[in-house]
Amino acid sequence: MDLQKKRISHRQVSVTGLIGRRCCLTGSNDHLTTQLSKCILTTELSYEVVGVTDKYEITWLIRRLFRSMAQRSNESLADWDINATDRAVMEFLYPDLSLSVPEIAERYDVSRQHVQVTVNRLVEKKLLVIANNPRHKRSSLVHLTPRGNSTFKKILLRDKQLVNRLFNEIPLNNIHITKRTLEKLYERLSKGEI
Repeated sequence: MDLQKKRISHRQVSVTGLIGRRCCLTGSNDHLTTQLSKCILTTELSYEVVGVTDKYEITWLIRRLFRSMAQRSNESLADWDINATDRAVMEFLYPDLSLSVPEIAERYDVSRQHVQVTVNRLVEKKLLVIANNPRHKRSSLVHLTPRGNSTFKKILLRDKQLVNRLFNEIPLNNIHITKRTLEKLYERLSKGEI
């Protein structure tokens, strides 16, 4: 059952419950009026909550979409024996950037230790290489090897095909609106407005 149907059925249950109680009501019409007023107020509040519920459902869907995309990405990347985390680090370095682990961590918004583990794994697979950093002796630079560059180029081509299939039936205007909305949400979270 989709989320909209769940909300509708909830309202129907509320109204049905009131109708069912109507048979059991005793006393004056004032009592009936009070019960109906409560039902109307509840219905009005539920319509107000729909906006909140829709917003919550959007955040829920974003989390689900993120997890589904990560899973799909990991499945797609299995051909190259890497995962979505490896791919993200490689993307920061593609095509020819050299960055330190702290710089990658800052861009990726994760801990340096997490990036270092990923970098070490990619170095073992000969997709990245570590070089001296002329600006900082203790923080080496990381960049793609020729093999890493070639591999990531193939990954980008496959990603482009997957993304095109994912958005295939969605009107371009909806894509633009979604992009602007997500950018605004991300900006507000990044600035600490929430």
